Amino acid sequence: MTLTDDQIAWLQRNKSMSGAGSGASSAPASAPVAAGAPSSLTSPPAISAPVAKAQAGSAPVSAPISAPAGAPASAPTSAPASTPASAPTSKPASAPASAPTSAPATSKPATSAPAKGHTFKFPVPVPGKKTFPVWNKQIEIEIAFSLSISVTASIDDQCAVQKAAIKKALDWHVANEAPVLDSGTIFSNLKLDVSKTQIAVTSHTSTSIGNFSLTLTLVGLSKGISLEGLKLGLKVATLNVVWSPVTINLQPETVEGISLTDIQIEPGGQITIAPNYQQIVLNWAKKEAEEQLAKEGGEKAGEVVATTISFDAIMAGALGAVAVGTVFGVVDMFVKKAKLDNIKAILYPALTSLNQGVQDGLANQKVSGGSGEMYDQGWNLGQQAWKQAAAQMSQQADLPPPDQMQAELHDAAVKAMSHWSAWHDIDQHMRDTFFDRWVDENHGYTTFAGDVQDAISAIYGIPNEPEDGPHIKKWAAVSKLPKFMTGKKD
Repeated sequence: MTLTDDQIAWLQRNKSMSGAGSGASSAPASAPVAAGAPSSLTSPPAISAPVAKAQAGSAPVSAPISAPAGAPASAPTSAPASTPASAPTSKPASAPASAPTSAPATSKPATSAPAKGHTFKFPVPVPGKKTFPVWNKQIEIEIAFSLSISVTASIDDQCAVQKAAIKKALDWHVANEAPVLDSGTIFSNLKLDVSKTQIAVTSHTSTSIGNFSLTLTLVGLSKGISLEGLKLGLKVATLNVVWSPVTINLQPETVEGISLTDIQIEPGGQITIAPNYQQIVLNWAKKEAEEQLAKEGGEKAGEVVATTISFDAIMAGALGAVAVGTVFGVVDMFVKKAKLDNIKAILYPALTSLNQGVQDGLANQKVSGGSGEMYDQGWNLGQQAWKQAAAQMSQQADLPPPDQMQAELHDAAVKAMSHWSAWHDIDQHMRDTFFDRWVDENHGYTTFAGDVQDAISAIYGIPNEPEDGPHIKKWAAVSKLPKFMTGKKD
């Protein structure tokens, strides 16, 4: 057999290393050790199979699994020893180890389980507050919604999932939450419990979006709850309105091209009851309590103690005593100083402020929000009436002190103003005074019938007064224009 140059070199190298006795540490790390060979010797180069590089201590990829224990790891079982090294059946011996035909068994990745999805939870921006009717649409509540949604999605793109989830939550809100609240049936079953010291008003409503409860405690303006005391009225002691929402579970759905499962919506919100509920509920509670007390005690609900004079009568009588001439004097002074550039913008606010001032002064509380010169003048006039009313109330033994009857006094003042016959005269006097001043300053050659019509419309609200109307005639009587231009007749 003819040896190749590599084989000759190997024989010489091992011969010298075996004589030295310490050459094992210098053996190349890339040369595999044949099974059963001394560790101090390196394996000869393969004759019929390529040598593949391997990490120290690991079996070469090309080593056949059927090699006998005494044979070199690189020698194939099927190749005769005399097979020339120059005729390899596969890649040359210099082929890099980085291109094995298959990966070692220890490096195969484990088979991964299918993805279970990603869970997200988002707050849902429900815009603004909204008002809903309750108690058979007699009063209103305002809700500032809080809404959140949690979902499971097969993708982990948070932005895309959030967009789809919020769309789903808002669609649900419009289709399910709002209709329940808009129905007007919440708190439709108010119940009354009358005791000797207070009246408890309660209501409980169960809906698909949760439970709503209302608890209202009323007390009388006089001591205890009785038929006589109810004539003086009631006031609210405590109020509690609660929405206890439930979690909503929805079916899986594909939204915006994204599959959503485990969909849960958590509704909720802060409830505020409209301020006007007090008088509405108080009137109802008073009537219900009177009927209940009358039935239980055998008394007539309409009985009134003879010495008790209603707030309305006291207030109306005091206001009627105010000298209307004094009010006219206030109006005259105001109109005299007013500018006439835009009468409508001055006249109507002045009337409103005067009315508010009288009303607040009569009730002895500034609650209307009015202000300005005419409000102050009205307040002073109302205070004159209030002093008379307060003196009359102090003579009624059954009436509590005025500071304990603020709501009742205000209501009585509003009613007194609405029935005050002198107010029509005051209103008319202010309008007439404005028109008289306008005519006094606008009856020359540059003022025509159209200008007068505009002034009449602004002051009296009459769009087209006839030529023989009282205001047209008043202007025509002093106009310097020719008669045919004013409609004035001899």
